Amino acid sequence: MQRRSLLFLTTLLMLIVGIVPMAAAQAQDGRTVIQLSVPQFMKQIISDQLISDFEAANPTIKVNVLTNDSNTGSAASGVDALLTASQTYASTADVLFIDNSNLSVQATRAGYYLDMSPLTNSDTALNAEDFIPGVWQSFQWDNGIWALPVSTDIIILTYNPAAFDAIGLAYPNERWTIDDLDNAARKLAVVDASGAVTTAGLSISNFNVQWLFRSLLGKGFYDASTTPNAPLLNDPNLQTLMTTWSTLVADGMVSSQGGFAAADTIPMQIGGSRTLGRRPGRDQNQVTLSASLLPGGGAGLNPQGFAISSGTQFPEQSYALVKYLTSSPDVASNFFGISPARQSLVGASTSNNNGPGGNGGGPVFVGPGGGGLNNLSEENKAVVTQALASGIPLSEVRFGDYVTAALSKMSSDGSDAQTALQTEEAQAVADLQSADTAKTNNPVVLATPVPEVVLQAGEVSLKFGLNSFVAPLPNQDKWNQLVADFTANDPQVKDIKLDVEARGGNEFAATDDCFYLPYNNVPGIDLSTVINLDPFIDSDSTFDKNDVIGNTLSLITRDSKIWAYPLALQPVALEYNSDTFAKYNVPAPESGWNINNFADALKSIKLDPSDAAPFASREPGGTYLLMLIAAYGGLPIDYRTDPPTVDFTSQTNIDAIRQVLDLAKNGYLKYDQLARNTFTFNGDTAAETIYDTTLNGFSFRGRRGGGQATVGQATTSGTTTAYKLTTYPTGTDLSAVSYDVTTAYISATSQNPEGCYRWISYLSKHPEVLNAMPAFHSQLADVATVQSANAANYYNLLDNLIQQPSTVVFPSQTGGGFNSPANFLLQYWMNRAFDNYVLNDGNLEQDLADAQTYSTAFQECVANIPPFDPATQDRRQFFTQYGQCAQKADPTISGLFGGGG
Repeated sequence: MQRRSLLFLTTLLMLIVGIVPMAAAQAQDGRTVIQLSVPQFMKQIISDQLISDFEAANPTIKVNVLTNDSNTGSAASGVDALLTASQTYASTADVLFIDNSNLSVQATRAGYYLDMSPLTNSDTALNAEDFIPGVWQSFQWDNGIWALPVSTDIIILTYNPAAFDAIGLAYPNERWTIDDLDNAARKLAVVDASGAVTTAGLSISNFNVQWLFRSLLGKGFYDASTTPNAPLLNDPNLQTLMTTWSTLVADGMVSSQGGFAAADTIPMQIGGSRTLGRRPGRDQNQVTLSASLLPGGGAGLNPQGFAISSGTQFPEQSYALVKYLTSSPDVASNFFGISPARQSLVGASTSNNNGPGGNGGGPVFVGPGGGGLNNLSEENKAVVTQALASGIPLSEVRFGDYVTAALSKMSSDGSDAQTALQTEEAQAVADLQSADTAKTNNPVVLATPVPEVVLQAGEVSLKFGLNSFVAPLPNQDKWNQLVADFTANDPQVKDIKLDVEARGGNEFAATDDCFYLPYNNVPGIDLSTVINLDPFIDSDSTFDKNDVIGNTLSLITRDSKIWAYPLALQPVALEYNSDTFAKYNVPAPESGWNINNFADALKSIKLDPSDAAPFASREPGGTYLLMLIAAYGGLPIDYRTDPPTVDFTSQTNIDAIRQVLDLAKNGYLKYDQLARNTFTFNGDTAAETIYDTTLNGFSFRGRRGGGQATVGQATTSGTTTAYKLTTYPTGTDLSAVSYDVTTAYISATSQNPEGCYRWISYLSKHPEVLNAMPAFHSQLADVATVQSANAANYYNLLDNLIQQPSTVVFPSQTGGGFNSPANFLLQYWMNRAFDNYVLNDGNLEQDLADAQTYSTAFQECVANIPPFDPATQDRRQFFTQYGQCAQKADPTISGLFGGGG
């Protein structure tokens, strides 16, 4: 759960006006305005009804809900950055969502958060005993109460019993010592003939190492005899733990990989509770994980809660909101909690579908009397219950990040544990002194609430949904300016509320007037929830259908009607390291290249067989292979027909497939297993010279160089290496492109569809806000002025390539094309043949023939399935029919769809 937001301009402005008192925040009706900041995943949980109920019970208060995904970082990585980020976050709202990522002892020492103890001590209605004891204590230190908890996760040890049984090893238990853990990790690890570890025996993140050490040590990393507490790291017992652990890590027995991916392969892991519901293993070989308390007998309590900014002018009203939120079953059932903080809420009914149980309308929590996560065994439920009852508070791992920093120091420069801990303890003391200084020099000034727009007769307000994984938007200022410009000139729409959330089309359609999605949802959206745009487009003199690039209009057409407005394209591009090309005297593909140029470049760059593959796909699935196969003249799956035409056995296609796969076998293309039962992203490779990337200004996956770089802008990665955009290589008979379209929709329930259309049309003429490729030919000329010359060059190359009659368009993996179960399965059988050839030196012709047989039988079966009707059918049950057809065609595929029946 990493949430990043460093609003440097805001911080600068606060520093400038820090000594000026802020005017009281009041709504137009005279109510006190309290701003509430929550992360993306809680935006749907903090519903309009939830806020309305609070306002009805507190008629003098109005609540504004803001979205902010903040991760303030760790002091061990730099206290100045931590304090700046913490001050910025505390300045965004009166009431702030809090967890381990954004509340630190340095931030409380700097005075950025309000100590709530005077409020809780005077609150006779607050029953502190209602909270799980360890959770209640989690946000308390230095005689202060810095947040009230709403929910909690637990940090425990989970393991695959079959792996232990296979080597005759006793299962983990709370009596384990560090030596027991060391022994198990070494015996469970998989080591190849050369002695290299291929699968670690234990998976754990740096944060969870702190919990492990706290459990084994039996005490916190601070001096409880002083107030405020000072760090106390230089402990002989901790030194012993770190020495053993450092050796275990150096020997390759520990992986930092976590979550579901680790559950698939690594037999033992220490982390949160959600993997307990995971059934790892591929295809039919699934197993169930078991749970134990941590070695040393503890379990971590990793809570979420709400704090109050020290900059608030309304502490009592803010406290009332905090109490209300922590008393709500809906809020307490957030995605990252396994239990509410309040014991009275365990087993309470909730309308929230986002909690651990995911069963809106029923109890969602494990614990005494709880009914959630019903897929857990009784043994695992007992471990969870014990962990909640006697868990270690989050406050007990204060200064734990300095412990992990000491471990890193031992690894990087060979320091012994004592020296490393002494160094980090001194650093922790210095950082607290910096925090004390910041309290005096950098007070928190709360951002002024955005004033309400008072609408006159005939004027309207629009609620416009924006699907984004990041909030606030990276270019929020540009969006605000665009809204201001539009509303200043539109005769009717005088207010647009941007609703930034990571939601789908059907969800936005239920609550917003119109909305934007960074993908094409037309194939899957419930058409009854949106408006057909043909009448608007037909009467719009500025919309020229011939100006739309490629087959974009066909992508947003369903039942012969247009349901979405095309805003921008998301092409799959190649980025290449121009410095590396120059180093090896390889011509840079600034004007594009053909497949022979591409293959020659790979072979010219990889001169030593031991060198890393120069090309690595970073996109999900195997589209990159299909595009290269097309350049060699092959088209094993032709998506230009409906259903797709499958031809795995013609000699032309076999030859083209073999040419591409041989590049992978010979180490020129980094190849990862493709035929698996999960939709996964291919791993990034630091040494790659060429990689593919989907260009999208809202992408949640960082491009080369990190961060959300402007599309086409050369970025750096520690050196002056410059990555530039180009197209996939072309072929003599065929060439390939792949792109999705970002789209806007008008909800069927909107009271102002005409205003929505005018706004969407206006938005389409400003591709600089979307930071993506325009969907219209006429806008390409302006790209260089708002993005980069490299982006403009690439867009024109792609536009020309799309217009060629020999160019085949593959649907985007992240759009509507590949996301159907039928297309997934067709690729699955093909990919299985590819995997066997590349990874196992299999018989390509025979495996492709088998794939053809399975695909043909499957397509004949699914042809009899009626189209999905979202109004009357459950999507999971509908997909089950595809699973049944797949198993009928290929019995070995059992388990891919969870049993199919």
